Amino acid sequence: MKLNKNEEVTTKIKNYDIANLKPNSGWEYLWKDLKDLGIMDLPSQEEIKK
Repeated sequence: MKLNKNEEVTTKIKNYDIANLKPNSGWEYLWKDLKDLGIMDLPSQEEIKK
């Protein structure tokens, strides 16, 4: 299948189960690490410009 630059490809999903979208493991550790490192909030645009 060859597409031109301006063509869009879409796929329709007929059915899904939200309960199955959660990963088996790892998220609890990620959130704990983010909280422990103090990086849960991003800096403001003004702070980034400095």
